[in-house]
Amino acid sequence: MGRVDPSGRNRYDAVRKCRSLRRWADGFAERWRDIPAGQRDYWNWKIPMPRALVSAPGARLPVQKVCAQALVDAAWRLSQASSPEMAHARVVAIVSFPDMFASEVCAFLSEDYFNGFCERDDDDQRWAPMPASNGLAARLGLRLPAGFQERGYWETCRDETADPPWITEGEVWLIGELESKGRA
Repeated sequence: MGRVDPSGRNRYDAVRKCRSLRRWADGFAERWRDIPAGQRDYWNWKIPMPRALVSAPGARLPVQKVCAQALVDAAWRLSQASSPEMAHARVVAIVSFPDMFASEVCAFLSEDYFNGFCERDDDDQRWAPMPASNGLAARLGLRLPAGFQERGYWETCRDETADPPWITEGEVWLIGELESKGRA
């Protein structure tokens, strides 16, 4: 299921990498301590998976499902472990799909930063809202914890100054604490 090296063996063992990813997600209650004192807007943890397993051409839907669920589970564990000092923070899994390499768990430490995060509408990057009826959770069979919501965007990125110019498109899904809970 991974890339094949010249000897004919898989470079990555998808089953082992997925087990390792689940252990990563299971330990997320302790991740608040990773955030440096004085951090203002947000802190993130990128998905610890090789690009070859989560991006084309090597990505396989069963592995992507495991990855998406692990991100949601990690966000839930982090949310549940929030200390009184971090009660204002929102925790969200950001799932890029189908190219999942940019996926992450994000703790938004500023309500203003969170509110402006999805406002991406310039020549380099656009996020257009996607209909809720085509949600990633339903398509992948993800289990969302109570209180978690999802919001999707169609992302278009371009660089006209590159040689040659390029454009990429895909989905970005925020899954987590999206609704205001009256936090300061």
